[in-house]
Parts: sequence; structure tokens; C-alpha cells
Amino acid sequence: MRFATLALLVALAACRSPVAPVPEPPGDQALGASVRSALIRRSDLDALKIDVEANEGIVTLHGVVQSDQQRAQAERITTSVGGVKAVRNRLTVNGS
Repeated sequence: MRFATLALLVALAACRSPVAPVPEPPGDQALGASVRSALIRRSDLDALKIDVEANEGIVTLHGVVQSDQQRAQAERITTSVGGVKAVRNRLTVNGS
């Protein structure tokens, strides 16, 4: 009987042990700032010509880039930022 009681207490204690909280995704403002920072770190992109909007984890890119490669690169960089659920790439290529 003592063993059963002890086992029950150990099981209950294990159930009440703290669980690491799941980090909340960043808010839209913070997410937008993170994406802008990631884009600015790339010297081969003119990030000042790219506008970033974030809404519930969905990031929309607006602006002008110099090539299709830069357009794709901006999307890849944005996708790599933690908290981004989806990317709407509305960037246009200069001359398009």
C-alpha cells in the first residue's frame, strides 16, 4: 500500500512539473522590423526600396528591385525570418 501511495504521489508531482512555455510568435511590428533588418543586412539588395508589411505573420513585400534574382532573394530572406507564416511578394523588377 505504501508503494502504491508513493507511486501515485510521484506521478502527480510529475504532472505538475513546469513545462517550458512555447514562445509566442513576434507581433506584427516586431516581425516587420525583423524582416527589414534581414533585408538590410544583404548589401546586394537595395532594401530601402522595399516596403514590408506584416499582418498576423503574413508578410507582404512592396517596392522595386533590379532583377528577378533579387526579387526571389528578398522572398527567401523573408521566409527565413522566424515567425513568418507566409510571404506575399509584390515586388516589381525595375523596368517591368
